[in-house]
Amino acid sequence: HQRPAELNDTARTVASQYRRDTMSPVMVAGVLRLVEFAILCLSGLCLYVGYVGVGSDVDWHYLVLIAGASVNAVLLFEILDCYQMSALLRPVTVLPRLLFALVATFALVALIGFLLKISETYSRFWFGGWFLTSLLGVTALRLVLSSLVRRWARNGRIERRAVIVGGGK
Repeated sequence: HQRPAELNDTARTVASQYRRDTMSPVMVAGVLRLVEFAILCLSGLCLYVGYVGVGSDVDWHYLVLIAGASVNAVLLFEILDCYQMSALLRPVTVLPRLLFALVATFALVALIGFLLKISETYSRFWFGGWFLTSLLGVTALRLVLSSLVRRWARNGRIERRAVIVGGGK
């Protein structure tokens, strides 16, 4: 039975320099996915309540559409590498990909509505407004997050940790 190895003085000094309140890049990207999903859903819901109004027989259609399109947009953001740390640090370079994902999502929704012959059920003003508010909301979030991520990286709050076992003293 071997007893656990002790850290030498150099390793103990390095380990003590790490902060306890750090965030991993994976956690930041995961939270961003949830926040962007919420922005997409809330912008669609707020416009629905404010413009279309609650109480019609197609309420659930709008809710399903909002949830499905929001999931689709976040999945496209993922596929287009919009959650990589480099994309978070330079939001202007990722804006064309975000725009493409949103245009593709809304085009898919319009196509499905056309093919199912239900597109006349939905308000065109609501649909266009939802697209614009979603684009503005996601863009604003990305710009704010970029400055936060830069500050967190500068202050040592975002770091990747690795443990190297072995290698001698």
